[in-house]
Amino acid sequence: MTKWWLIGAGGFLAALLIVSIVLALTSRETVFAPGTPERAVQDLLRAAEDDDIEAAYGMLSTELRGKCELTDYADGSGYRHYDDGDRDIRATLRETKVVDNLTLVDVQVTEFYGSGPFDSGESSYNRRYTLRQESGEWKFTEYPWPYDYCDETVSE
Repeated sequence: MTKWWLIGAGGFLAALLIVSIVLALTSRETVFAPGTPERAVQDLLRAAEDDDIEAAYGMLSTELRGKCELTDYADGSGYRHYDDGDRDIRATLRETKVVDNLTLVDVQVTEFYGSGPFDSGESSYNRRYTLRQESGEWKFTEYPWPYDYCDETVSE
């Protein structure tokens, strides 16, 4: 009787392992269509992953770029300052809605950090991105996470 129980448990674990491997290999990142607000958010997060502050700055609205110079935007962003290299993020689209002339894209961000099975953790939170079209391109009308701060240049 014990022999059959062990064989059954071993078979169950083997099946579970196979299902896990298949899911891991078939899970692909969703790539949103170019020219959509969801793609603009995706491009911003890729720029952050590549530490491309200039690309992220170029995605800001004309109004925000007028208030904040690139050097101030780069200095004000805390994202790169606390990256220890052992972090990864997953962003999941929750909702996109249009309010007047703005489009709001709600994303759940899950950060994974640590470097081992016992030295790891995760944290999830929601982020809202506010965009509008300028000259046919989606631009952020509020400083977007992870580059969500700028010591704005004061014009006199």
